[in-house]
Amino acid sequence: MTKNRIPEIINESIRNKWTNVFFVTSPIVSVMVKMIILKYKLKPENVLLVSFRNTDLTIFKNSKKIFITINRFNSIFERLFFISLSGIKILNLLYGFNNKNFIVFSTWAYRELNWCASSKKCSGHIYIEEGQATYMNYIPYSRGQLSIWKKLIFNFKNRINPGDGSGYFYRDDAKAYIGINKNAYPKINNDLKYILNNIYSLKNYYKPKLLGSTNIGLTCASRRLKGNKIDDMFLKLIQIMPKNSLIKLHPSFSYDDLKIKESEEKIKNLSNESIGICSNDTILELEMLYEKKYIYGPQTSLKIYADLLGSEFRKIDLY
Repeated sequence: MTKNRIPEIINESIRNKWTNVFFVTSPIVSVMVKMIILKYKLKPENVLLVSFRNTDLTIFKNSKKIFITINRFNSIFERLFFISLSGIKILNLLYGFNNKNFIVFSTWAYRELNWCASSKKCSGHIYIEEGQATYMNYIPYSRGQLSIWKKLIFNFKNRINPGDGSGYFYRDDAKAYIGINKNAYPKINNDLKYILNNIYSLKNYYKPKLLGSTNIGLTCASRRLKGNKIDDMFLKLIQIMPKNSLIKLHPSFSYDDLKIKESEEKIKNLSNESIGICSNDTILELEMLYEKKYIYGPQTSLKIYADLLGSEFRKIDLY
């Protein structure tokens, strides 16, 4: 495990002015990406940020950005025809960007990563920490040795790992694994792991939005709720938290403005306007750099970062 060395592929990227493509899927991933850019002094003109699920990119000022929306049509099309429309969009933009080689930084080997990695211009890929999954016992797999049947299943589900330790999460041809905690990637060879310790440098790029608001609730993902149980989930949080607390919506509730507005109205009505929501550009991991927070929510990676950054986490069963 290395804290100060730089992955050789990033050295190559810097020397050859390759494009560094970052798939940003959540606030903690945006934190990781910013830390990587700062740590390895990547130039903005050689960075492309790809936001999924409307993940906010405010802390990145000068880099090129695109936002990928995967609607129901795209999802069905990609499953049926063994293709990635979003991957095609990303590659087309890359080829028009500077037509240079590129490396991809992703949290795991989902459809877009596999599609972009198949390009002749892709010189390799790196995995970056995203939360709970980073601390599971996933063992890298060989994509070249997957049967056609398993590749079909992988494409249809966009994953084929049923649980911790099953594999099919990381490919074994990754060049490096980058995290912020020594316990990350428990089944990965230490020579491939790079642990960053520069999270406090992000205070220069992020302005806190929750100073004075120390109690924060977290929703679960919408897919966790059977039937119409959204109101029940909000009520469980509201009943456990003090007045004037805030709720941070899971990306499945905040991927568009209409969803955000619907959730905000529900929370206001159910709490008699005593509890609000965090803005979509709030990054709780960075808020904890400024002030101790008390976090309430389901099993989540934020417990890891609350422990790391001196805050407290209280687990609440929401589904």
